[in-house]
Parts: sequence; structure tokens; C-alpha cells
Amino acid sequence: MQNYKYDGSTKFNIKNFDCGDTGEFKERHEAIQEFVANLDEINDYQQKLFAEQKEGIIFVFQAMDAAGKDGAVRAVLSCLSPQGVSEHSFKTPTAEEKAHDYLWRFWKALPEKGHISILNRSYYEDVLVQKVHKIYESYKWADRIDMDEIIDNRYKQIRNFESYLWENSFRVVKIFLNVSKDEQARRFISRIDTPKKNWKFSSSDIDERAYWDDYMKAFEVCINETARENTPWYIVPADHKWYARLVISRIILDELKKMDPDWPVLPEEEMEQLATYRAQLVLETELDNIVVDEATKGFRVKPADTAIANAINADSEALKKKKFQKYLKQSAFEIFKNTYGVDEEHLEVLGSVYLNYEEQETAAEMENAATITQYYNEKKKELKDDIEGLGKEGKKLYDKFKDEAKEFTADYEIRTNELYKKYSECLTRSIERFEKEIAGRSRNLDGSLKKFGSDVKRHFTNHRKKANRLALEVMADLEETYGTYKAAITEMVLAKEAAIAEKAELPEEISETEEE
Repeated sequence: MQNYKYDGSTKFNIKNFDCGDTGEFKERHEAIQEFVANLDEINDYQQKLFAEQKEGIIFVFQAMDAAGKDGAVRAVLSCLSPQGVSEHSFKTPTAEEKAHDYLWRFWKALPEKGHISILNRSYYEDVLVQKVHKIYESYKWADRIDMDEIIDNRYKQIRNFESYLWENSFRVVKIFLNVSKDEQARRFISRIDTPKKNWKFSSSDIDERAYWDDYMKAFEVCINETARENTPWYIVPADHKWYARLVISRIILDELKKMDPDWPVLPEEEMEQLATYRAQLVLETELDNIVVDEATKGFRVKPADTAIANAINADSEALKKKKFQKYLKQSAFEIFKNTYGVDEEHLEVLGSVYLNYEEQETAAEMENAATITQYYNEKKKELKDDIEGLGKEGKKLYDKFKDEAKEFTADYEIRTNELYKKYSECLTRSIERFEKEIAGRSRNLDGSLKKFGSDVKRHFTNHRKKANRLALEVMADLEETYGTYKAAITEMVLAKEAAIAEKAELPEEISETEEE
């Protein structure tokens, strides 16, 4: 990852950068395991960051069109809790924004301490697109302003702005997704060829390609002018989306590790208060610190919990007996025996609640998998028909499509298993909590069952949303891949037809010459 980091100690040369680099990996499926593990760690660190509230972080994403910013943000940062994250996308400034200084609209997007802000395009547009098209010249300026120094002044202002944030406990991490001109063209073609992606394409995309070299120079100068030790730039090779997303996950995880957030530790006074509150709650709800003493058939407090022991001992014997009478009459063993041995109705409810959603989950996952497989088989057949008569080159394209599609489906299977593992863990916790409740408060078994059913439904609903979203992502990747290879094969077909037509015209030309 250090190969992609620029902190001002070395110069960035955009011409020497390989946009198609995939690091130590050759294929997408090799990187999946690390990517999934990184997302889990990022999620853990973000929870600590949010709890600690000592530092905030801003991730700035810049790129040419179709470099994959939106997809990368969605894929890498969807694991974060929404309550601690905000995303801001900046377009052409409004009239109100133009009436202020160029940084004005970005102040509102800065995070609180403990939060993460994602800037999808940022104030760097004011030294990129503004520089390439000289848009700033159309603005109103004071007479004292030297127009030739506008951009250079902005580099200095941005450095100072980011230094100010650093010195006030906010990190700025800047990520440039560097896509090649050829790959951008392929992605534009895919947007044109795929009806559901047509809305993403604009004629201005073609217009801006005419300024490609100017933009590359602007990015190079901008990065060299604003990369500093505490506010570095990361240049991410973006021709392969799967690798770009892996690198971004590494960058984010590395920055969070540097911040090293931890769960807050309360002052000693508050810790003592917590012990008192806990003792009070135990007395009220008859929880696990009250145990049955088999020898005396009485009750006792776990010796380690002295705060609770003291609280209980302060009560009268009569009050203690009254509070825990139900618990003492029925041990956990007796409650389970009654539930599973006598009360068949409750057992039946418990089983049906769990199995009903388990069956729905299995059916839904089979349907998603069948849809993806059917789509893949259909597109594979279409491409196979298209390459008829194209020889080795056509076969090569067809095989490459199959290989890439297999990677998507393998990736889908791995990520689906990860999702289901988390879903199962949630269900297991709900079951354990339910068993604990009926062991401690059997008088409200109906209420416990109702809550258990509600928990299972919530876990199922959340899981299905994530699983369906994952399936849609895979379908979109398959469609994009199909569109790319379809376009390449179509181009080969047209070239072959043109060659055949040219040969067919040749005898006519010879004939005309003979007549002359």
C-alpha cells in the first residue's frame, strides 16, 4: 500500500503510474478473503471511534468519470453504522455557493468528533475542473486579486485548511481513483449498451474526454502541491474495480488503526455508581447473580459480586424471600423440563417461529442463486452464438467472459456465506437470550416467546435486505462484464463483415477495368 501513498516526500508522476496494477493478486477471487476480513475490522474500529469521540476523519474521493467512486464507497463503507457516517456529493456550485468563498459549502460537511465524513468529490474540484476550464475567471473578484495566482493561492489555502483540521483532531485522507483512458471508454460503452445504465451516461462525458491530458496534468500538480505527511494522497489503480476496492479497504483500515480508538473508560466514581445501579436492577429483575444453593434449597449471591451481595443483605429476610420466591420454587432445570416436557403448545410455537423464517431464507437464497445462474447461462449462450465464425480471437474473448463471470459467482458464494454466518450468530444470541429469560422469568413465557419471534423476524428482514442487495450487485457486475465483451465481439463481427464486403467488391472493379 505504501507504493500508492504520496505524502510530499516524493513526486507523483502520473505517466509512470500503472492504472491496471493488481498488486500481489492475479485474479479477483484471491483477494475476496482479505477484503471481507478488512470490512469486519473497519466496522469494529468505527464503533470504537464513535464511542470514544476523540477524533474525526474525512475521506476525500476524487476521480475522472466512470472510475468507480460510487461503487467503491458503497462496497467498502456499507459495513459502517449509519449513525456515525455521512456522505456528501458535490456538484456544480449553486448561485448561493458561488456568492461565498469556495470552501464555504464544505464546512457544513465536516464531521463531529467520533464521526466519519465521506466527500464524493470535494474542494479539489476548485483546482481541477476550475483550472482546466478556467471557470474562476467568470466569477466576480476584488480589484486587488491577481487572476494568475488564483490556483496557486488555492493550493496554499487547501494545505492550510487541512493542517487546521489536523491540529483540531480531524484527519483528512485523500483518495484518487486513477482509471486509464481506455478503461473509461469501455465503461462508457457498457453504460450505452446496458439500458438500465443509460441514465448514467451524458454527452458531457464525451466532451470532457477531449481534455484528458489537461486533467491528468491538473491531478499531478494538485497531488504534488497538497500531499503532506499528515494529509497524504493515496493513488489507487482503478482499471480493476475489485482491486481498487481492496486497496481502499486497506487504506481506511490502516488510517483507523493509526487513530487506535478504544472503548471509553468511565471515572472511578461513575464505575462505583454503575455497581450500585446493577445491584438495584438485579434485585428488581431476579437475574443471574442470584443462584439456587442445592445444599440448603435456599438462595445465595455469587461471592464475587460483593456490591450485589451487600445490597441484598441490607434487605430483610422476609423481603428477600418474597422477591425470589418464584425463582426458588423452580430451578432452571424444572422450568426447561416443564417447557419441553409438558407445555407442547409453547414448544410448537417456538419451533414454528424459527423454522418458518429458516425456510423463507433458504427459498429466497435459492431464488437469487437461480436468477444469477440463469442470467449467466443466457448471456453465455448469446456470446457463444455471436462468436460463430470469429475463430481463435472470438473464442478467447468468450473464454475470458466465462472466467470473469465465474469469479463473480465465486465471490457471491463467499460473501453470501459470510452474511449467513452473521445472520446465524444473531439468531443464536436471540435463542440464548430467550432460554435465559424463560429460565429466570417463566411466569411471562408468552411475552418471552413474542419477543423471540419479533427478534427472529427482525434478523431475517435485515439479512434478506443485505442478501438481496448483494445479489443485485453481482447481477450488475455480470451485466457490465457482458456489455464489455458483447461490445468487443460486435466490433470484431463488424470488422469481419467489412473485410468480406471489401473482398466481394474487388471482382466488380476488375470487370469494369476490363470493359474499359
